[in-house]
Amino acid sequence: MEIFWAIFLSVVLVLIIFGLIKSARQKRKAKKLSERYLKEVDDYIRTGERYTVVLSDGRRFESAKIIGYSQFSDPAMSGSYIPTGHWLVLELVDERRVYLRPGAIRYFEQPKKNA
Repeated sequence: MEIFWAIFLSVVLVLIIFGLIKSARQKRKAKKLSERYLKEVDDYIRTGERYTVVLSDGRRFESAKIIGYSQFSDPAMSGSYIPTGHWLVLELVDERRVYLRPGAIRYFEQPKKNA
């Protein structure tokens, strides 16, 4: 019986290692393929600039300035219904602040530049 478990665990371990190697190779192959057809753009979202922020539920915040991230972790709130973690902080045109979970954001849209 001990031999059975040793063989069984060895097979499971080999399969896990094989899966990790295969996954890494697939990621590397996908990256090379995308780099062949698409160039990498050196651009990023900047704090202090205004964007239209569109959420996953379809709501939009027009011309919202990105302030930064806030770590919401008040020890007094532990165990409450409010999820803790990083929140993106936006400032609206009327100077109110909005705190968003990063997972709730679908995309950012840069406003047109006035010429």
